[in-house]
Amino acid sequence: MHRRVRSPGTVRALITLSSDVFGRNEVATANGLTGMAAWLASTMFALVVGALADTIGFSPLFAVLAVFDLLGALVIWTVLKNKPADDDSTPLSSRKPVTQS
Repeated sequence: MHRRVRSPGTVRALITLSSDVFGRNEVATANGLTGMAAWLASTMFALVVGALADTIGFSPLFAVLAVFDLLGALVIWTVLKNKPADDDSTPLSSRKPVTQS
């Protein structure tokens, strides 16, 4: 028997981040590049952390990961703080559905 696992709110927010930041014609490219970068980063991360955990232990790694979280938040805030809103930033509830012709 399989249980359905619900995504936490953070995961949902990250999934919709690209549609909030990029225009309608750029969202698929942004999601594709994000997925590729995530796959490469997770592969490299597993190799590096495994080797470091064998040599220096886990405690220093957790401290470094906490610093990386803060740096990532700072980078996102710096990049997005001066980005103007697009004309395409109307709420989803007021948009008409896209149809193929």
